[in-house]
Amino acid sequence: MELAHRLYGQSRARIRLSSGGPSLVILGPRLVGDTLEFTRYAAGSWTLDTTGGRHQILLAEVARLQVRGNAWEQGAIIGFLVGAAAIEAVNAAGKYQIDRGETLFFGLFFGTAGAFVGAPTGALFHTWKTLYGP
Repeated sequence: MELAHRLYGQSRARIRLSSGGPSLVILGPRLVGDTLEFTRYAAGSWTLDTTGGRHQILLAEVARLQVRGNAWEQGAIIGFLVGAAAIEAVNAAGKYQIDRGETLFFGLFFGTAGAFVGAPTGALFHTWKTLYGP
């Protein structure tokens, strides 16, 4: 049930079959019971299957199932750290003198600004996240 919930709403997935061979990208995946259903294979998948309609593969035949994700969370974290470190570096260089009481405020302010820049930047980078298998 958890796997079906995590797969719900995904437009594409990448599978590797237990029989070996290259990974296949499938479109419109959903889990119905113990069967993985999908609309078709993505362009460039190494398969000779040209049939129309929904396709089915038993989940027991799938060695690994992955979905497309992005790195917005990592981008926000990195942006926050870079923003906070940048204002601290400017303060340490003596360019602007920030009082000790203001240091935390400015660190949080510039860190938050960095997170707002880093999140959409990280969203541009896509990675495959494993939902099932090793």
